[in-house]
Amino acid sequence: MKSLLQSFLRIFTLLFTQMLLPSNLSAKIQLEAGYSTGKYIFIKDDYAELGLIAPIYLNNWSPFIDILGYRFNNSRWGSSIGVGVRSNPNQANIFGLNIYHDYRQGHYHGNFQQLGLGLEWLNRHFDMRVNGYIPFGKKTSHSKLHSFNNYKGDYFATCRTSEYALTGFDIEMGHSLLSRNEFEIYGAVGSYYYHKSHQKNLWGGCARVNLNWNRLITLQARTSYDRDHHTEVQGQFIVRLPLDMIFSGYSCNEWFEPVQRNGIISTDHCCKYTWNW
Repeated sequence: MKSLLQSFLRIFTLLFTQMLLPSNLSAKIQLEAGYSTGKYIFIKDDYAELGLIAPIYLNNWSPFIDILGYRFNNSRWGSSIGVGVRSNPNQANIFGLNIYHDYRQGHYHGNFQQLGLGLEWLNRHFDMRVNGYIPFGKKTSHSKLHSFNNYKGDYFATCRTSEYALTGFDIEMGHSLLSRNEFEIYGAVGSYYYHKSHQKNLWGGCARVNLNWNRLITLQARTSYDRDHHTEVQGQFIVRLPLDMIFSGYSCNEWFEPVQRNGIISTDHCCKYTWNW
């Protein structure tokens, strides 16, 4: 079984690198699987994720393709598909630019989409990341109309709940706190903002701590705090598998760093009541 899997992955990699790419380029495909539990900003459900990232190396430039799928515990789906480029103009800095299309199934039979734009600055002293999120297409979905007519006389009330996608951005600065052999503890702090059309706009702060083993296994704890949600905490377990590691060994470096962003579209809810008294 192991040899069969190795053969399949070798053929897949050769097809990608030799048939789809020019001979002067090379690609390293990395698979990713993970599970997240807890709450974080507008994420209320546990979810599993599965995806791949494929950087393509060309001197000091590395374009990449990033694909992720999400399966929530409420049986709904989401996805993120993006492209980007990272540049290493010198040995000290890596600069990155990316663009994503995100998708999420809503609670009331509505599907949401957003455009994500990101900037990265990674170096030996600190990492900085900025991400923007812009919904497009259908931005609101509605529940069925609920009626309350158990009042005395002819009085009644109705309620309809709406779910809507939010425009926002986040910014983060991070640094390696401790590195010993194949283990690393990484920490980051940041802030986020979301525009809420039915309420006051939302500012908040966030932080995360990662325990990484050889950039293959990551345990992450992240927390957020804002006016509406107060303190929320989420835990993540992520496994990454570079395909070339299976049959030729691999090198772990900043080019393989996953893009840090919220690919799950942030949505909020509001209720509209009417009554006849």
